Amino acid sequence: MQLPSYLTDWVPDWSPWTWCAIAVVGFFGSLAACAVILLFVPTNYFVEHSKPKTVWPKSAAGWIWRIARNLAGLVVLTAGIVMIFTPGQGVISILLGLALMDFPGKHRIVRKLLSSGKVLGAANRWRAKFGKPPLEEPGK
Repeated sequence: MQLPSYLTDWVPDWSPWTWCAIAVVGFFGSLAACAVILLFVPTNYFVEHSKPKTVWPKSAAGWIWRIARNLAGLVVLTAGIVMIFTPGQGVISILLGLALMDFPGKHRIVRKLLSSGKVLGAANRWRAKFGKPPLEEPGK
């Protein structure tokens, strides 16, 4: 079966080894990014009552930071979606990408994703390796 050209025209015609290298770098890059972000998240970040109030930046630097954080979240979210189908930590990447972004309903989606014991357990096991306290369960 031949895919439509609008799905394949934008994909570079690289060798399989190049694609393999990209996958390996993406895997280890996402692993490092997830590890670092998970260590800096406050323990009560995902709890209902700890939802931070949205504060709009008053300076250009504040807006640049907010836009950069949202773009980084979009990149991590996109990588997480790709990693659902390729090697990598897809669900945790999706969770962290959503946590970095600002949009209505974000906390509800993140808490739903974290309500799976596997995701929260994996995050807390990683934090324990570095002596960080576990994340609090959403809804508690």
